[in-house]
Amino acid sequence: SDMRVISTQDTDVTPFDPGAFASRQSYVAAPALRSAALLLKEKIIAHAAVMLHQSAMNLTLIKGHIVLIERPEEPLMSLKDLAMDAFYHPERGGQLSAESSIKTTTNPPAFGCTFVDLTIDIALCKITINRILNVHDSGHILNPLLAEGQVHGGMGMGIGWALFEEMIIDAKSGVVRNPNLLDYKMPTMPDLPQLESAFVEINEPQSAYGHKSLGEPPIIPVAAAIRNAVKMATGVAINTLPLTPKRLYEEFHLAGLI
Repeated sequence: SDMRVISTQDTDVTPFDPGAFASRQSYVAAPALRSAALLLKEKIIAHAAVMLHQSAMNLTLIKGHIVLIERPEEPLMSLKDLAMDAFYHPERGGQLSAESSIKTTTNPPAFGCTFVDLTIDIALCKITINRILNVHDSGHILNPLLAEGQVHGGMGMGIGWALFEEMIIDAKSGVVRNPNLLDYKMPTMPDLPQLESAFVEINEPQSAYGHKSLGEPPIIPVAAAIRNAVKMATGVAINTLPLTPKRLYEEFHLAGLI
């Protein structure tokens, strides 16, 4: 490909903005990115007009090529050739760049939910997750593969919080008794079921590209869904995580199941 993306951000000189917290990095950055891209497009077309002896009003940029608006299927010049001319021509040369700053004042909420199918061996106090599905409304998905990976990661972490991970602190000394990955149990690939994800892509009108947040949402409902499934299966409402065999035994014993 002729296209190269060069990142030159420097947090030492970058101004503060309202914040990219609450999973909204792409939502906050996108308006400024889009605005700068449109400004750069204007400069590109203006330079192309000089090179092609055309009016800028007759030209547009489509898929990396300068074309006539009336004949978009016939490329007149590639963006690569234009960039070389803009950078090296002794008379009309000049680096093409654009800057834009936009303060984001909106933050539309994203929605998501988790569905879990599990089996409980009451005698062994063991939970087996047969199937887990996360569904999210995060607006238009900008990067489907990255979004799917984000959801899968959230489900994996949520299963860990629900069934395995617990920091054990000595009541007398306050010392953490499992400060390593040998004793602090995290789920590995054999512990996870097939992870499934789905997206309800409803365009968000306040967003630059119709998208919304998808950072923390995948992890939030997982443990609650697992806990609720346990309650539906056994009638026992457990309000302390993780649902380890020891905790299940204590709760099932109090409920008279074992």
